[in-house]
Amino acid sequence: MHVAFVRCFATCSDCVLVSFLVLCSQLNMGEGKTRVILPMLALHWADGSRVVRLNFLPALIDEAYAHLHLMLTASSLLQRKLFTLPFHRDVQPTAENATVVRNALNYCQKVRA
Repeated sequence: MHVAFVRCFATCSDCVLVSFLVLCSQLNMGEGKTRVILPMLALHWADGSRVVRLNFLPALIDEAYAHLHLMLTASSLLQRKLFTLPFHRDVQPTAENATVVRNALNYCQKVRA
C-alpha cells in the first residue's frame, strides 16, 4: 500500500509543477505518514536540484527528526543531511530574516540536504 501511495505522489508531483494542479491526500493516524511515506518521498524529491522541506507540528518534531535522521543519514549509502529551520509566528518578516532563510536553503541545496 505505501509503495503505491508514494509512487502516485512521486509521479504526480511533476505534473503538479507543470500544470499547477493541486495534489492532496489524507491519511489517518497510524498509516505510516512519518515513518514510511515521508522518508520515501523525501528521497525521491531530493535529487540535488531542489531542497525538500518537511513541516512538523512542534509536538512531533523531535520524534520525526530522530526517525528521519536514523533512516536517511545513518546509511553510508544515502548520506543525507538533515537541518531544522524553526519557525515562530511572532518573528517579523524582514529582508534580513528572508536573507538568512534563503542562505540556509542555498546551503542545504549545496550539500544535498
